[in-house]
Amino acid sequence: MIKNPKFKGLLSISQAGKLYNKSESTLRRNISNGKFIEGEDCIKLGTYWIFDKKALDREYGKTDKPNKKE
Repeated sequence: MIKNPKFKGLLSISQAGKLYNKSESTLRRNISNGKFIEGEDCIKLGTYWIFDKKALDREYGKTDKPNKKE
């Protein structure tokens, strides 16, 4: 569990996919086609994509599912 408030609202690509019912390939495609702005809405750290939950809410709507990792 992440306890540092600095990281609250950040989701891995797999967490984002599960929370918003999107495949990882859909999320990657949405980065490529400009739906998410790299460096602002998401960032690639090594081989991992990290998303800002606010950007996901903006594009897909807020979800009622709790994010257990937050």
